[in-house]
Amino acid sequence: MPPALSETPATDLASSPEKLLVSVRDLGVKRDGRWLVRGVDLDVRAGEIVTLIGPNGSGKSTTTRCILGLISPSTGHITRRPGLRIGYVPQRTSVDWDFPVTALDVVCMGLYGKIGWFRRVKRSHRDAARQALCSSIDSQW
Repeated sequence: MPPALSETPATDLASSPEKLLVSVRDLGVKRDGRWLVRGVDLDVRAGEIVTLIGPNGSGKSTTTRCILGLISPSTGHITRRPGLRIGYVPQRTSVDWDFPVTALDVVCMGLYGKIGWFRRVKRSHRDAARQALCSSIDSQW
């Protein structure tokens, strides 16, 4: 059976007691005749926090990218709840310390999903973000 990424109707997943968001069965990724990942089974339910742990080169990033649909599996089946949005920050090995961004800028980046890409963040948005940062710092001290 060829690998597949399917979206099960929301009623099937939402009505299940486990509230599955993502289900992976026998996931495998093969490149240049070599298995990068093989035999992965994984279920992620609403409210869970999942961490993939393993040594360098064990396939954590490959598995994640496959689940996100960024690369195709060689074997197995991935099912995601329709309309599911997953945040993903790719792994980086270096930091550009000259990149001109502040903590306030990063917080404001979270607004783009609401205000739209390529729109300016308004003063009221920056004020709200600044207040959120300050209240977060105050609560930790």
